[in-house]
Amino acid sequence: MEIFLRNLPPKCNEQRLKNTLRDPLKELGIRAFDVTVYRNKGIGTLTVSEQEFGQRILNKYGFSANPRMRNRGPNDVVRASGKPIQFALSRNAPDKHSIRALKESQKKIIQEEARQAATQDVSNEREKKFDVQGVECGVWQMREDKIPIFNSYYKLDKDGQIIFGRDGVRVMIYETPEDGLEDLELQKSYMILIPYFTMQAVSVVTYGQPQVTFTLGVAPRFYSMESGGLMAAFSLAGGPQLRDLRTRKSSIDADHAVVAAFCFVYRFPLPSFEVIYNLQLLGKHKGVPPIEPINTSYSSGYENFVGPFMKLLSEVPSFPFPVAFQLTALFANGIVPPDILYALLPRIKKLLSEDNTVEKKNTASILQQFYQELPYQNPLDRQTAFSEKRLQTDLEECANRFRRQQAARRKDNRLPLKDAREEDGKLAFIHHAVITPAGCYFDGPKPETQNRVLRKYADKQDHFLRVTFAEEDGETLTYEKDVNQELIYRRFREYMIKTADGEGGKLLIGGRVFSFLGFSGASLRSHTCWFMAPFEHEGEYIDATALIAKLGDFSHITTPGKCAARIGQAFSNTYKSVEVPQASEIRISDVERNGRCFSDGCGTISVEMIDRIWQNDRSIAQGLAFVFQIRFAGAKGVVSLDTKLQGDILCLRPSMVKFEGSDSRHIEICSSAQRPLPMYLNRPLIKILEDLGVDDRTFLALQADEVKKLRDASHTPSLAANFMERRSIGIKSLKLPWLIKALDNLGLSFQEDVFLGQAFELALLTALRDIKYRARIQIPKGFTVMGIMDEYGVLEEGEVFCHIDDNGKRSILTGEIVITRAPAMHPGDVQVCRAVMVPDACPLYGLRNCVVFSQKGDRDLPSQLSGGDLDGDLYNLIFDARFRPKRIHVAADYPRVKGKDLGRPVNTEDMVDFLIDFMQNDRLGLISTRHLIIADQQKEGTFHSDCIKLAQMHSTAVDFPKTGVKVEMTQLPRCGRTRPDFMAPGPQLFVEKVTQYSEERDPRDDENNDDEYGNVPTRYYESEKILGKLYRTIDERRFKSEIKEESDRNLNLILDVWDYIVGFVRDEEHPINLPWQEYAEFAENLKAEYEDDVRAMMRDYSVTPTAEPLKEVEVFIGCIVGKGKQNKREKDNSVQMKEGFDRVVDRVFECIRGSSDEFFESGPWEVLAKGMACLWACVNQRQGVSRRRGEGTLQSFGWIAASATLQEVNTIQKKRKQAKSERGRMRGRNGPVLGRGGLGVIRNGLRN
Repeated sequence: MEIFLRNLPPKCNEQRLKNTLRDPLKELGIRAFDVTVYRNKGIGTLTVSEQEFGQRILNKYGFSANPRMRNRGPNDVVRASGKPIQFALSRNAPDKHSIRALKESQKKIIQEEARQAATQDVSNEREKKFDVQGVECGVWQMREDKIPIFNSYYKLDKDGQIIFGRDGVRVMIYETPEDGLEDLELQKSYMILIPYFTMQAVSVVTYGQPQVTFTLGVAPRFYSMESGGLMAAFSLAGGPQLRDLRTRKSSIDADHAVVAAFCFVYRFPLPSFEVIYNLQLLGKHKGVPPIEPINTSYSSGYENFVGPFMKLLSEVPSFPFPVAFQLTALFANGIVPPDILYALLPRIKKLLSEDNTVEKKNTASILQQFYQELPYQNPLDRQTAFSEKRLQTDLEECANRFRRQQAARRKDNRLPLKDAREEDGKLAFIHHAVITPAGCYFDGPKPETQNRVLRKYADKQDHFLRVTFAEEDGETLTYEKDVNQELIYRRFREYMIKTADGEGGKLLIGGRVFSFLGFSGASLRSHTCWFMAPFEHEGEYIDATALIAKLGDFSHITTPGKCAARIGQAFSNTYKSVEVPQASEIRISDVERNGRCFSDGCGTISVEMIDRIWQNDRSIAQGLAFVFQIRFAGAKGVVSLDTKLQGDILCLRPSMVKFEGSDSRHIEICSSAQRPLPMYLNRPLIKILEDLGVDDRTFLALQADEVKKLRDASHTPSLAANFMERRSIGIKSLKLPWLIKALDNLGLSFQEDVFLGQAFELALLTALRDIKYRARIQIPKGFTVMGIMDEYGVLEEGEVFCHIDDNGKRSILTGEIVITRAPAMHPGDVQVCRAVMVPDACPLYGLRNCVVFSQKGDRDLPSQLSGGDLDGDLYNLIFDARFRPKRIHVAADYPRVKGKDLGRPVNTEDMVDFLIDFMQNDRLGLISTRHLIIADQQKEGTFHSDCIKLAQMHSTAVDFPKTGVKVEMTQLPRCGRTRPDFMAPGPQLFVEKVTQYSEERDPRDDENNDDEYGNVPTRYYESEKILGKLYRTIDERRFKSEIKEESDRNLNLILDVWDYIVGFVRDEEHPINLPWQEYAEFAENLKAEYEDDVRAMMRDYSVTPTAEPLKEVEVFIGCIVGKGKQNKREKDNSVQMKEGFDRVVDRVFECIRGSSDEFFESGPWEVLAKGMACLWACVNQRQGVSRRRGEGTLQSFGWIAASATLQEVNTIQKKRKQAKSERGRMRGRNGPVLGRGGLGVIRNGLRN
């Protein structure tokens, strides 16, 4: 029921109104309600879930036209800022989805109140708002045997308030107007937002001045707010009600700006010790971090900061750049206070004097490792304390370990694992910077896939810098409603372009000046770009302008977005392949009809040139790829085999060639069609398919099958191995699926192992969360492949050809199939076509793992699928008849958006302005979310006119990077505040010693607390459509409890594997004289080097340089868990991290295996000896307390050693079995017994 409200005060907003109404409505039994305030008129609405509730309100507080009925007692009036609110029945019907959401909230709150009454739990009634008497910012100075000292570098003595919300803390600091001017001046205040997940510790001081202190991992968010004064007077006089001005800032004020980027400890003085007691009680509430008492000392240390800081700025540039970069990272990232780092410089200079490498890169590596091992100083954990003396010792330990590893590598004549990752030419190690609203933070060098520029200037790679613009916590900086972010984007721009006074336009690191260079299309989406510092190359001075001029001729491009995209082709992640002589490059015509290009982005390549590509890259040859997505000179697109071409030929079309003038003559490969990708559903596609008539039972059955596979995987080792193989976890050298089966053959359950069990559980849970929160459900009868055009005119209109080779299983799709492309938003983005067979002799027959489209008809099919083309787009093919739509909608045909034309060549400033404009106005996510909400709420679903309009706006937003034309957001269709339940955030998954979910929220938190911004929280209703049904079918907490019951992980199975290997070596029938102890030093050094590399990845792929590192298990399974649902950056980083980890494991196996057929003079194999030594290094390792940030003793090396050793045992067993067979003395068909005690046998050998 909706109730109309009058006589609201001018300053009333929705949160204030909710706070005013909460207690009066609670007396009437109403726990959940929504309000809307029309602030320009002083009116609003109140919505409750039941007619009965509304009648109760009107009976008690309702406004009557009869004057006699207005004489109510004081308890019958609700006042807001002294004004009585008038309640009357609204003429409008409430939104049905809001009513459903309110009913659900009312039910949950009543249930929770009953539960807490039964358990006498009063945690929700605790005070969550407290007065504060100022703010201080500084760092901890911790000594091992003394109480922590808070060094205050900034102090502001202004009264304020601290509010503990659902997801974080909001601190308000109020400026006081001058006497007598209160009614005329704007009322200014500062707001500090501190999300809970950024808090390392929350502590209170129990003596002296009462205080609460937040120790953070990253800087908080800062805002200034203005309200009242003439603005309020203008509104009271009849003018429109003006909103409070909220501005995002980099700091509280100018004094705070000096330290805001480096100091992450915030202290707030409190008015009394009673507040301390209440805070400690609040720390026991669900969702709020523990608040612990602590004894601390205090120091006003601003001079201790500024003096050493200025000395560092002047002295660091004298160091070689790789060393200067690491020094800059140590103090700029807030890890080591400037005074302590300055005291360490003499020791670092001594390291430099002992370093004879180019640019002292050994010293830089030592400092990078030193940085990675330093803990955040946490006043609640004395293990994190460090003094100058302690850091001197830690630095010396890092240096000694580095020297030992170097000596071991020289002895073994092998490259460092890190260098091996660069060896194949596919990776470069690049320095990184993250620019946030508060600061600039440094990290690396980190692995990056090579691109054309990095390859060309391979000896100058430390002159290139990867720069990301992000939120303090590493997330993409996004639009905030009613917040002016102009100051932040101006700050970002000043790093790239000089200001009017000649300042800015550069990033100064260790004396080296970096300036803006460019960005690729993919990096633009992630708000990432390239900077470079000038250098000399082959006697020529190269700066950003000169480098871009050498990439090609862009003078004819007058659209900033398009020009940036063309330059960005040189920054695309590619692998260098074969060189193409000028005579081998042929230009051919596009196939065009009716103003449409049927060959948009695709060309051809000859057998001879493919053969050269195969010879250049063994992995491509093994995959038998005949289709490649490439960059070549100024061209981009896809080339496919044309068997009619004679000689070494590459054919390009005009639609592929984006610019001329490039001197690059090598094919650069982005990807190749070596195997088909699996086809996964997603939420927008499911909604379209539902609206096209696909039965709900089809989706529910498919999801049930997928969840059953996950559940079954926890029951049986063979199914667990299959699951790990499907997820591509450890399938290369490590052979993790094989290892799981091997352990089972030994009578060992891998799930009982502390590390392997957690890795498997985490892999299961992340797969389940993909299904629940993204509807990422695999369709077994579906594939995802690149598209190309039929070059021979064999296919008729509406026909496609698709020859699949999936790990040797070949098939050709025939009959009607469903085809689409992500992102699908319009009902016409899903079409049905005919997959046909072609004769064996047809040239199309040899094209595998791609979909070939016809060149005939009025309109090409790719353009009908979300505006696709053939320059590398991936297409989804579904040949499961259950998904065939009952109706087909005509494909969308949007008019081509004309790009923003400057009428002149584009310059650097234009591209920077475009980058800033894109960051400010990229609304792709908002449009997609709105589309999903409206499609769920409207009966017509995606056919609703608002959804059709949103699909067109989405198309414009997708083209924004090329056209520079942003979406007109004033045209965005409106929807209610409620969202379907499947869009609700899930619980956070914590990866500690055990994997666990965050506590379930108290439903009253959403009702009684505003969010961290002071806005009314989002409310969710149960969706009645298929996405809601799919979502509610999965109970992830129950799933976790079920798989947890399958095992009790408290064992270290490495010990059992070691016992088995020892038993195998000492077997009475085949004893082996194996002096594995001789490799003990080799094993210790290899283990240390591997773990250094894993720790580097744990740091490299965390969200920001100052954030907590990832957990080892996340690196092991190749999945970043994140704070909830993975964002795009975490997905991309997961892929890169997985590839990097696989490369490191491959290299470790190479070090262990060496030449596997070599023998010692006494007979045993060297591989087995090395494997045993590595295994012993893990069995014999000392368990200690780690001071490293967010990590303990690493465990994965033991399983790499175990796999390598067991694989070698398997090889030996097979050779013995083969020898017995040849001599005719084979006993039994199941092979020999290789048991040890009660561990059983390896049945049929350890199968590969």
